[in-house]
Amino acid sequence: MNENIEFGGGNENEDDVPIIEKGNHREIASGMVINVMEQLVGFGEEEVRLILENIGGFQLTENCNGGCYFCALTKKGDPRGVTAHYDYDSLAEFFSNYGEVFRHGTLLSSQSDVLDYASCSKGGKRDITDVLRLLDYRPFLATSIPPGSEKRFVVLAKYIMDENIADLKNPDLPQGWKYQGTRVRVSSGIQNKDRVQAAIEDTLKEFEAAGYPEIAVGNFRKYCLGMVDRTQNLKPIGLLIEKADKVNRANSFVANDGVIMTPESIYARVAVAPTIYEPTGEVKIPLKSGNVADFTPKYKYISRYDSHADIGTMKDEPMLDLVKTVSDSYLELPDKKENAVFVIGRVAMSFYRFMQAISFLDYACNPTDAAAVMENGHKQFLVLKDKLGMAMEDCSRFVEETDDQIECQKFEHYRFLGSAYLRELELIFKSYKGGAPLAKVSRVAHMMTYVKKSDLDGLDEFIGKLLG
Repeated sequence: MNENIEFGGGNENEDDVPIIEKGNHREIASGMVINVMEQLVGFGEEEVRLILENIGGFQLTENCNGGCYFCALTKKGDPRGVTAHYDYDSLAEFFSNYGEVFRHGTLLSSQSDVLDYASCSKGGKRDITDVLRLLDYRPFLATSIPPGSEKRFVVLAKYIMDENIADLKNPDLPQGWKYQGTRVRVSSGIQNKDRVQAAIEDTLKEFEAAGYPEIAVGNFRKYCLGMVDRTQNLKPIGLLIEKADKVNRANSFVANDGVIMTPESIYARVAVAPTIYEPTGEVKIPLKSGNVADFTPKYKYISRYDSHADIGTMKDEPMLDLVKTVSDSYLELPDKKENAVFVIGRVAMSFYRFMQAISFLDYACNPTDAAAVMENGHKQFLVLKDKLGMAMEDCSRFVEETDDQIECQKFEHYRFLGSAYLRELELIFKSYKGGAPLAKVSRVAHMMTYVKKSDLDGLDEFIGKLLG
């Protein structure tokens, strides 16, 4: 199953896009129309450069119309459905002015769906394929094919096919060439599986009617289209987090530290452990002129470490560090209480990812690389342990100082979260440093991911049995 997939579009959108005039702005079926160039007014030239060089996601719309019941990107009570989108003409000006600075590889979504995009311009109706033509790179796309976007999906697929065929006709195509074009990942769940199936069937019929060569259709199905089953094995994140009184065993959905631009906001976003208090596993910091240098994180791709291919890349930096800003300092939130929670959430996510990775370290890479992962991981652990300890001490002090029971419960939850992961990693490294075979250390790490709060007091005995 290919997690990285995209479609390229077509020449025109057949959907009607009704325009509603309201004072000095326009609204269409996909919400308020926002000028991206006006959104940058107020930021200095250097601030714009820092934002765009470290951008991790560029949403064409605010929110999405997918309606996925499992949505990891939604907190309970948050509105759902598209409320705004970028004006196409302003996007054309934006990429003309900043295309070289705009980080190549940036996702055209975050908490949105690319197929929701529909706009009117001086040249007529526009959709995602028109935006793709503005870019200097071929991005990864993700969609659930929201209601009403089925025709745009077909248009996008035909765009990718045309892109594919143009590549195949290139006389300078190197031997052993592999498809490097647009890819699209389609998520299918209970709420949209029939719509997704129908859209893909219509797409293949369009391919046949258009007479696309068999090799191009094969490339599309093999390299361009990825299907993800969202009907089972869903991670406890977003709306699926229901309780605070437990150690949450889930990675953040966030694939990078960086900046997110949406029609309604520009903010720094960094990954943390998902909890009932941060169910989407992210911390957002609004950016404005004057705070960009202090709060913009250096763009950092966050590997999932959930496949064998990823493990070999982690030996130099096995654990995820705290967040570094473009000023080359560690990110600190202005509110001391929120900063302590942020540090614990970040370190907890780092520790969990490390345990998840080493759970199959013994057969995922060679012994030399495996040893490097453990040794370098231990060095990072000692540094993060100190930072985690200080944040946990802060939470203990905040518990004593506050009379707010809800706030107190939050600090106690994060203090427990930090202590749980700290204890688990201490036992894992104690086992490794004590000479336990790597296969057994991996087994311990794997079993740790199933440990519940009620099990923590008996961890030493539990690990002893595993190593025995």
